[in-house]
Amino acid sequence: MSKKEKLIQKIVRNPKDVRFGDLCKILIWYGWKPKRISSSHYIFEKEGCGIVSIVKKSDGRVKPYLVKLVLDIMEVEYEE
Repeated sequence: MSKKEKLIQKIVRNPKDVRFGDLCKILIWYGWKPKRISSSHYIFEKEGCGIVSIVKKSDGRVKPYLVKLVLDIMEVEYEE
């Protein structure tokens, strides 16, 4: 199993405990490019797909609704 597959499985199993960097890594692996970066906000863009804004919480994690959004974009089944 590749690093990408392991990370995706980890995120699908526990979407409430996802690190900001891991979610950004997944987006980049799937062809999304960082368009604009500020301290806690990254905006990713992919031609033909629009934009996605990811916000980092103060503890370095990402809110679960953003994880679900990314999983939906990647068409990975989301398990609650």
